[in-house]
Amino acid sequence: MKRVTIKDIAKMLKIAPSTVSRSLADHPDISEATKLKVRTLAEELGYKPNHFAVNFRRQHSGLIALILPEITMFFFPQVIRAVEEVVKSKGFSLIVLHSQNSLELEKENLELCMQFSVDGILLSLSKETTDLEHIKALTNFDLPIVLFDRILPSNFLSTLTIDDRKVAYQAVELLIKKGHRKICGMFGYENLYISKERHQGFLDAMQKYDLTVRADWVLNTHNVNTIMNELTLVMAGENRPTAVLPCRMSC
Repeated sequence: MKRVTIKDIAKMLKIAPSTVSRSLADHPDISEATKLKVRTLAEELGYKPNHFAVNFRRQHSGLIALILPEITMFFFPQVIRAVEEVVKSKGFSLIVLHSQNSLELEKENLELCMQFSVDGILLSLSKETTDLEHIKALTNFDLPIVLFDRILPSNFLSTLTIDDRKVAYQAVELLIKKGHRKICGMFGYENLYISKERHQGFLDAMQKYDLTVRADWVLNTHNVNTIMNELTLVMAGENRPTAVLPCRMSC
């Protein structure tokens, strides 16, 4: 069945579409008699307002976009649930987009957000993203954008993340205080800011306690199979580590 539009109602009542629109909006310039005719016919025909069109005209969509580099079982599902809960509590709707760790898809997702006139964007960068030029262009449209988790340092965007260098340092220090001296460090994509920060925190702690960092015990990886294969090789040696600093799978 074809969706009933304001033009359909206007045609049947032989009045202007703008009169129908203002009648449905209870505009004071429209007579009560006209409002009643419009509302009665709209109800009979099962008219439903096109909120997307209305919001587009108002430059307000009621949408918040969440752009993720990947969707794994370890971290991002929890992010989606948490963000959706807050977004709904504020009267907005959430759309989730996936860049598949591709810079080109990240750019396409941002363009889609512009087409949808979203009211804000939460973005976790792809592994291929090395600068923020494609995002900086969007700031001219007064569109709030927040980088989270996978970020790059920025003086024009808000960012939300933990102090990865400090957390990695504290984790290694805890292992050392528990008596471990041979520690393997696992990190994600080497070009990611989050991986670099965690790696540096690992090195800082090892250096402070004057412990040797073996190159073959520093693993850069990003999926379960790779992690298991590389860690299995490390643990198969006679002189193997006694502790491992793990990497969260989203990094």
